[in-house]
Amino acid sequence: MMSTIVVKPVENREEYFAARELAAHIFSRGNLPDEAARMDRANRYLSLPGFAFDWHRIALKGDQVAAHVVALPLRLRYGSVELRVGGLGAVCTDPAWRKQGLAAAVLQDAIHYMQARGDHISLLDGIPGFYHQFGYHTVWPGSSLEFSAEAAAALDAPLQSRPASIADAQAMGDLYDRCWGHRVAIVRSHALWHWRLETMPLPSMRVIEDRTGCMVGYYVGADEVLEVVAETEAAALTAIAEIGRAYLAHNRETVSLVVPPDDRLVFTARRWLTTTLHTRYVPNGHWMGRIVDPVGLRDIMLPEMMQRAGLDGRGLIFDIQPDAVHIGLRGQDSTNVQIEPGDFLRLMFGTLPASQLDFHADATHLLERLFPPRTAMIAPWDWF
Repeated sequence: MMSTIVVKPVENREEYFAARELAAHIFSRGNLPDEAARMDRANRYLSLPGFAFDWHRIALKGDQVAAHVVALPLRLRYGSVELRVGGLGAVCTDPAWRKQGLAAAVLQDAIHYMQARGDHISLLDGIPGFYHQFGYHTVWPGSSLEFSAEAAAALDAPLQSRPASIADAQAMGDLYDRCWGHRVAIVRSHALWHWRLETMPLPSMRVIEDRTGCMVGYYVGADEVLEVVAETEAAALTAIAEIGRAYLAHNRETVSLVVPPDDRLVFTARRWLTTTLHTRYVPNGHWMGRIVDPVGLRDIMLPEMMQRAGLDGRGLIFDIQPDAVHIGLRGQDSTNVQIEPGDFLRLMFGTLPASQLDFHADATHLLERLFPPRTAMIAPWDWF
């Protein structure tokens, strides 16, 4: 007899750990240390500020968790406003129950959940050719910087680093905001910073101070660096040299760091090393997004758009519908355009220049004023 399929939120620790064990087993691909590390993170996440079981959505076959997805509640900085984001991750199905629509069922449930929660948009880092059927579009590329670990290790570090401590949480958070505040990026609360430093192994985090004792940089990770933030040239050079030495110590020849293309680390590395900056864009895959609440997104974006463009909102047409976004100026037909949702998201996040949409020059000029160039990226420490 076939077991009944029940799609529901996780409601207790037993269901939570069953779902996380399924995800850990699938994504570790037989790597037992990685699977153990994933379960360690799952245990730590129970103390994440604001944690709720119902972020996790599951499909049950009988009493077995057969599919899972998590919809994390996040904030995305967008100019002067913060967008509510549902970050989808750990989408998986037990191999014994694949090809039965279970992943689709939990994804649809997660979308309804995000709508009820009031999320403006949803983001995910997904495999190609699957998520577009749920309304997701590729929104921005990934970028990474590569250089020789040996060449980096040979550089002189002008400053020194030390292991981070819990007392550094405030300063690290402030430094992140100063260095990433101009980008479209995840907003990190002070509570999140304290939680990370309280629950992660502190030796994996190092802070860089200038000669006055002021924090000017930090990096997270040793054999695999998750994040590097440097406010000054000296801090960036110190991080590059120390990371090169750490990678050599772990017998790794090449340093590969996920960083935005406009990051200080990129320009500092270019002054001293032969570097390669990779950009990876996957049609219908990788970093993807969809609009969850059209009205809420319009209302929160409108003041930011008006401020950027110097326009009176009463004359602007800005209407977000499921199949198109209408933008223009009342009484000026040459500015009125219909934009497909995927193109709108790419325009919004700075991935698609307005000039590439082949609109009338008046419409292009308006869009360039409303959506000036931006860099959008989610740092690996915030991946979901």
